[in-house]
Amino acid sequence: MRNPALAMANGVSFVCATCEKFWWGADRGLDGCKAVYDKTPCSGPLGGRGFPQYEGPLKGNLLAFCFATGQPSTVAVTTPDSLMVGASEKGLEVLMRYSPEGKAPRFVTGEKPDLKHG
Repeated sequence: MRNPALAMANGVSFVCATCEKFWWGADRGLDGCKAVYDKTPCSGPLGGRGFPQYEGPLKGNLLAFCFATGQPSTVAVTTPDSLMVGASEKGLEVLMRYSPEGKAPRFVTGEKPDLKHG
């Protein structure tokens, strides 16, 4: 049974936990999603992407919710692949853990997400 909350409790990001490609792999007992097995790069801001292979209820609106937690987003994160995803304070904390000390997280615009055009 698909349970995004349980997947998140086991360390899966909010976006991945709502993605059909994640569940394709989980339904088959695989360690990765369909994008991994199709060899089509997909990741979030920590991997320098904005979930380009995402398929699910958030498609076209990845700015509304934090990529990591699913909380309402407070800032936009622009990734090197020119996609934008939302981040909350907790999502920013995740990005800070992987940023050089004393520097802002990579890709954070600092702007409030434009949910109408996300």
